[in-house]
Amino acid sequence: RSVFPTPRLVNTHYQTLKMIENMRKIYTLAFLLFTLISTAQNENTAKTLEVIGSAKVAVTPDIGVLNIDISHIDSIFSNSIDGLNRKSQDINNQLKEIGFEQSAIRTNNFDVQKNTVYRDNKMIDSGYIARQEIHLEFKNNKNNITKILTQFSKSNTEFDLNFNFKLSDTLKESVQKQIIELA
Repeated sequence: RSVFPTPRLVNTHYQTLKMIENMRKIYTLAFLLFTLISTAQNENTAKTLEVIGSAKVAVTPDIGVLNIDISHIDSIFSNSIDGLNRKSQDINNQLKEIGFEQSAIRTNNFDVQKNTVYRDNKMIDSGYIARQEIHLEFKNNKNNITKILTQFSKSNTEFDLNFNFKLSDTLKESVQKQIIELA
């Protein structure tokens, strides 16, 4: 047996390559034809005028959002929840004390998980950690922010606090109308 391909095998390989080249030409021709037809159809549509403008408006958000994250760790599941409830109630009472309605105070993302810590090259079960978030939307003004910060600076409850700000739907619509007029 010879290690070189036979003339018949070489001829078959050559025919296969030739057939692939012909198919490539057919696909290219079909693609070009399709593109030409698509372009021709688009030219028959009605002419439109598109206007693009830009405007910039600086707006102070009218709603403040207070976010408070609280948690409580305990070796017993139910005690971690009870401790979290005490902290949550204390935060709610402080918010009501400075004039916010209970109906405006929202809680969400309640979560209880095992609290495992990595110590001395091994994972150690350290009880349970209960977490919860408290949100309050309020009228954004210096007075409200000052009341909140003053109240919580005196708090004995451990928590994390941050503020976000946003536009009310009414202000957002007003600003959008203003931008359209300016653009």
